[in-house]
Amino acid sequence: MDWALAQLFVQPILTRPTSAEPTHSPPLEKTKAELAQVVRQKKVIKEAELVRLPYLHCILKEALRIHPPVAFLSRKVEQDFELCGYFIPKGSEVIVNILSIGWDPAF
Repeated sequence: MDWALAQLFVQPILTRPTSAEPTHSPPLEKTKAELAQVVRQKKVIKEAELVRLPYLHCILKEALRIHPPVAFLSRKVEQDFELCGYFIPKGSEVIVNILSIGWDPAF
């Protein structure tokens, strides 16, 4: 989460990955305005208040997509199956690359 907040300060303009032209919407200013409107003078934000902070919620989700807390997940296969022409037997351990999924534009 520190990384997401740091990027708000470093990157004043959001750039769409499909376009060379930046969208002029300073994320830090939008976030400050949303927090000022919803949270006001409180020092601590509760998780239940995230429903009323959609812009901040999107920033947090995007930060976790781009910089997940773990790069890989390990899962045990519960039944035999075929994936991309490969047979995966029951009981095998499959490693999922979360980092590459988060960075893949197809997802």
